[in-house]
Amino acid sequence: MAELGKLSFLKSVPQDGRIIAATSFYENNTPYCGIPNPQTGEIIVMPNTIACWGAYWSTSQIDSDQDTLLPLLDTLAQHFTFGKVVHPMRGIEFDIGNLTAVIEKFLAVHDYHVARPKADTAVRLMYLTELEYFFGICRSLIDLLHDCYRYVHMQFGGSPLPQTFGKFVDREVSELVQKYSLPPDTETYLTQVKPLFAHIRNVRDSIYHHGKSLELIYLTEEGPGVCLDHPPFDVFKPHFDEDSHFLTMMTPNNIGSIFYIVVSLVDQMVDATTKLAETMKKVFSPIPPRYTKDGYNYFLRGPSFVLINNRHELLEKCWLSPARQHIAPHLDSRRPFLGPKSSVSTDAGMSKSSPVIAKNSDDSEEDTPD
Repeated sequence: MAELGKLSFLKSVPQDGRIIAATSFYENNTPYCGIPNPQTGEIIVMPNTIACWGAYWSTSQIDSDQDTLLPLLDTLAQHFTFGKVVHPMRGIEFDIGNLTAVIEKFLAVHDYHVARPKADTAVRLMYLTELEYFFGICRSLIDLLHDCYRYVHMQFGGSPLPQTFGKFVDREVSELVQKYSLPPDTETYLTQVKPLFAHIRNVRDSIYHHGKSLELIYLTEEGPGVCLDHPPFDVFKPHFDEDSHFLTMMTPNNIGSIFYIVVSLVDQMVDATTKLAETMKKVFSPIPPRYTKDGYNYFLRGPSFVLINNRHELLEKCWLSPARQHIAPHLDSRRPFLGPKSSVSTDAGMSKSSPVIAKNSDDSEEDTPD
């Protein structure tokens, strides 16, 4: 307990089974990383250790491009870090990072196509594989959101809920509310997100389990497009038929921007996480007190988060080519696409098992845990 006092962002140490979500933090804009020694229990606080990927506590967003503040992760980290909740919470962090990586890979494939304009078949396959991966991530994120709710629900004495959100998809919300005694705020949340989650799940399952193809992708000068009249994208047609911007930016032969569809779905998934945060704060009362000092929030840092932070501007551009031009100053200032090997920075020493990748001020890199 005394060692935890070295972490200056802490107001108190939770005594109710919750863990401290991260030990990287900023104080007066100076980065620190608390590293526990598993043998002695000592916490070594390393100054000037810059988080390159992962979560940190701070009273302000340090990097407007690489850092993002998601209300759900902040709510979970501040109030609900009970043992079973931590795993899906970490999974959400990875999935959000992977969703933004898909958007950046769309930009990279676009640049590849510019460099190899005759490689239409290869480029089309690259977009196809990214779309398949994208819907897999979305499905994973949906189940992780469900896990966070159901574990906290049981922590507060609720009856066990189905292990996956898929068990909810085929039932009416009113039936779920009655069967599991769900409160009105949860009913509102499910009514809002269930249609989108069901569409995403159906597309993902049609690809992974039923062999449906995504071959009908059209390559235009503005970027890849698709016709929503054909499966499996036709399930989204009612939704995007109400999107005036999407309809206005379609080509004369009713081809819409795949990039817009992907970024729009990312935006809606992020919005769903915010709705879940609002729901949990209303439903689970009294909410466990925060253990960090007032003003501290839980920020997530990642190399592609500039795209999620600017997603509304990307949606305004609609097609991939103008979106690439719009976001270029943010990306090209960090690393060029398809540049010479000597000009591309690499993340040496990255570890899949480490939730935070830290970079010391002397530019040497090492992995450090949260």
